[in-house]
Amino acid sequence: MKVGDLVMFVDREGTHAQWFYGALGLVEAATRDHLRVRWCHKVTCHGRVGPTISHFKADKFKVLSANR
Repeated sequence: MKVGDLVMFVDREGTHAQWFYGALGLVEAATRDHLRVRWCHKVTCHGRVGPTISHFKADKFKVLSANR
């Protein structure tokens, strides 16, 4: 995954799945195994508007549209 890719959070089992599963975001930074993602829509987390930017392991995402 690379900067500019459109990704979807696909982890169904993890701690954050209930809030982020299915959320779409743009990759702002990527290392070998982690991504910094800016969410396309507001994510509600713990009854409040969640962060606009999150950091997760890359294996929690699926690329929907690659910026090549």
